[in-house]
Amino acid sequence: MLISKKPILLVSFMISLMMCSVFYFSLMAVKQIELQHQVTQDFYDHPFKVSTASARLENTLVKIRVNMLQLSRTTDKDIVFHIVESVGVNHFNARAELSIIQKGFLGDIARS
Repeated sequence: MLISKKPILLVSFMISLMMCSVFYFSLMAVKQIELQHQVTQDFYDHPFKVSTASARLENTLVKIRVNMLQLSRTTDKDIVFHIVESVGVNHFNARAELSIIQKGFLGDIARS
């Protein structure tokens, strides 16, 4: 009995094509799921980033004010040096929080 190889090749080609298609669509589905996850995460995180940064900024500004009051009341050079260092660190932190607020603020910042 002679069996033609043409139908067998055609079937194996179709099965291979279907497997490649399933693999491709699976990759596309995974990419879309990752994209949806990122969008959902951004929707969840964004409001909290700005409000948390503003609360930390307020706390940092209070620390700077307390340090300045301490600075006006002391004459000891070691304490003055320590307070000045603390103000410098707090100033750096305040700038970082302001940067987060400016990048994430959704609206007219002048009206706030």
